[in-house]
Amino acid sequence: MEDVRKAEARYDAERGLWVVVECPFCGRRDRHQHGAGDDPQAMLGHRLAHCGAYPGGTYELVDAGDPYVPLPKTVSDVLLVPQIRAAARESGFSYRAWRRDYGNRTTPLTAEEVAWRGDNLELAAGW
Repeated sequence: MEDVRKAEARYDAERGLWVVVECPFCGRRDRHQHGAGDDPQAMLGHRLAHCGAYPGGTYELVDAGDPYVPLPKTVSDVLLVPQIRAAARESGFSYRAWRRDYGNRTTPLTAEEVAWRGDNLELAAGW
């Protein structure tokens, strides 16, 4: 039987979501979210991972014990916007899709990365 990984999550009361502290598959922090419903504690447990690094993977969502506090935007986030937009456009992505998948990366995808992503570029280019 496969060992199920644990993913600690913090409850975001403002949006009614559980936010995974650090993904046990890809390591991204505060990126994966799960709905909390009317009873947030009841929504903990075995969940499908929102992680492209391990499609179809599951983890057990557990309460981290402290509430979610969003990180403040930094000056670098604002200053990098034009460079991020250019990298997204050159790679065939919308700005929103690029930020979701690549965060603050400011360089276009390499040929190897394009080949690895496969058909996803055609889908993203139409956004």
